Amino acid sequence: MSEPPLSFPPIDAYAFLSDTHTTALVAPDGAVEWFCVPDAAGDAVAARLLDRDTGGRFTLTVAGCPAPRRRYRPDTLVLENDWAAPSGAAAGEDLLAVRPGAADRPIHAERALVRRLRITDGAAGPRRADAPARVRGTPGALAARR
Repeated sequence: MSEPPLSFPPIDAYAFLSDTHTTALVAPDGAVEWFCVPDAAGDAVAARLLDRDTGGRFTLTVAGCPAPRRRYRPDTLVLENDWAAPSGAAAGEDLLAVRPGAADRPIHAERALVRRLRITDGAAGPRRADAPARVRGTPGALAARR
């Protein structure tokens, strides 16, 4: 008997990141499950939102911790994460990098996903698990595969 498919979190449980050119969706467990580069029409390098097995994801978490407590930094799309474990605590940020632009386009997209984690107490152990999408293609092509 085969294993049941992994369930999908409700769409409103995902955090949204943007740099004005592309977007990323971060699942409640801290995995980036949707990310296209270099822009929203580009190839999906993380598309676990569409396919739990081959879609790919970028996970940043702390060993032994449940899902992080999350919030947006006020007036930004910077996602702040807090993890608490018996052995310590950690804090992190997820964002799509931008910098000041020109007068006609005040925000310049760096087109880079930034994920930072720092230990704030004890000896919390960071864990990273990257699994880029095994199937390349535009979002429309990935959706059509399903």
